[in-house]
Amino acid sequence: MSNEAWRNARAMYVKDTCAQALGIEIIEMDDGYSQMTMTVSPSQLNGHQTCHGGQLFSLADTAFAYACNSQGLAAVASAASIDFLRPAFAGDKLTATARVKQQGKLTGVYDIEIVNQQHKTVALFRGKISPHRWHDYRRSLMRDAFICDGIRTPIGRYGGALAGVRADDLAAIPLRELLNRNPRLDPSAIDDVIFGCANQAGEDNRNVAHMATLLAGYPHSVAGTTINRLCGSGLDAIGFAARTIKAGDADLLIAGGVESMSRAPFVMGKATAPFQRQAEMFDTTIGWRFVNPLMALHFGTDSMPETAENVAELLNISREDQDAFAYRSQAAHGESPV
Repeated sequence: MSNEAWRNARAMYVKDTCAQALGIEIIEMDDGYSQMTMTVSPSQLNGHQTCHGGQLFSLADTAFAYACNSQGLAAVASAASIDFLRPAFAGDKLTATARVKQQGKLTGVYDIEIVNQQHKTVALFRGKISPHRWHDYRRSLMRDAFICDGIRTPIGRYGGALAGVRADDLAAIPLRELLNRNPRLDPSAIDDVIFGCANQAGEDNRNVAHMATLLAGYPHSVAGTTINRLCGSGLDAIGFAARTIKAGDADLLIAGGVESMSRAPFVMGKATAPFQRQAEMFDTTIGWRFVNPLMALHFGTDSMPETAENVAELLNISREDQDAFAYRSQAAHGESPV
């Protein structure tokens, strides 16, 4: 049984008002396979008091649609045919089982059998899909992403109480605590751990997200990736995770960020000539290093505090304005539900 097939089926069914109106229910899903049931109601009978052929076609066509869309690609039928073998009556519980008969890269043929509660065949249906009818299904049926839990360490001052803690050890603390707070969570079910980190020049180098998962005791199979949007890195990681889930590429992710400016190292560039006696050293705590002369010439290389001063001067933003904005932000956050 494919979890992805069930996810795609549920996403389709939410918007499938026709299937819901007919009382069609999903029984089983797998790759290239679906099984649906429908109980014949009096409103579905024709003038002979048997189930209308169009209702049987709709049941078979629904099973066909869910089977050929089970693997995440939206296919629309290019042709279909049905043979009615015996009548169905009010109260009959019909089961339509769809199986892939032939599946190419872009085309497919599916056979669907409808049986009644006595397991006698009521109808046989064959559906075909054509290449020009395919498009990206996940893009058309975006899922919602939810934040299930959140935790952080205290925020320390530069050179303060947390200055003695490595960035990778610091990141491992909330990761470990998440598992402690959610004992029913199987860590192997986590698809990826995404961390933002702006420095990555010292102890936070070489993919600190994955190092932190290992230090926190996660299985080595849990992947990790580290992204850098400078001061927006942690927030970007959360957006990255949400988009990944909405696109259907993952189901369970951990996103966050880690930084230790206190432990940011000094770095030294390589010699540009043999036996060079001059060395250039940079502090990676804040600002640029190894500046490209063209960047400095055309765009400037101001640090974040310098940029803040530039913006404040350009837009005439006073310190009082900044304090008032910060107060409103904190007040709004304090009033919001957690």
